[in-house]
Amino acid sequence: ADADIASLQALKDAEEPGGGPISMSNYRYYMEAELKSKFSVDHDAIKSYFPLNTVITNMLHMYETLLSIKITKISV
Repeated sequence: ADADIASLQALKDAEEPGGGPISMSNYRYYMEAELKSKFSVDHDAIKSYFPLNTVITNMLHMYETLLSIKITKISV
């Protein structure tokens, strides 16, 4: 975990010299930057394979199966 934080801090220092330590408010930004630079992860490309409505429907079905419950849609 310390090595991961150090890696993110190095990215921040390269982008913003003397900017201080990574805070919770910019942690996610540097995590995304590291994923893109190290692993060429493009979350927008991944999203195209997992449409939101399909993911939600299948996730709820999985919970129904695992928990032996029935989830029903209600109108608000």
